[in-house]
Amino acid sequence: MAVSKKIFQIKNIIIRRMAGKYMMETTHMFNTLTDLIHYYKDKPGFLLNTEFQLCHPIKLQSWEYCHNDVQQGGTLGEGAFGIVSAGTLRTKSGKTVSVAVKQTKSGSDLCKAKIKEMMKEARLMRHFKVCNYRIFAKDK
Repeated sequence: MAVSKKIFQIKNIIIRRMAGKYMMETTHMFNTLTDLIHYYKDKPGFLLNTEFQLCHPIKLQSWEYCHNDVQQGGTLGEGAFGIVSAGTLRTKSGKTVSVAVKQTKSGSDLCKAKIKEMMKEARLMRHFKVCNYRIFAKDK
């Protein structure tokens, strides 16, 4: 989480990954997340003409998992905007379960409305007791 030194306009910033590098602003790219965090803990950054400084991290929610906890298998089906694949998930307890992995198609130019629709579905589904339903984001 990063908080603006001005009037607290920036409350959090997404760390992006592009071409194997990590960044929060396009002027500073880092080889590792550790390098990025160390840099912004000590130095301010600028986003939307606002200075920010890292204060404290936002921990993963109980329903969030890391990308390396998922192993993707073969395609089960696809639609206009996405693909569903078989996969396995290593749960926080260490157990491996079978899951379906839903993701957008590579190079798909999804409009904001479709992305919002997919995220709304994901937010809704996490409240149900569907044992093999998990939500993930895919790096660029």
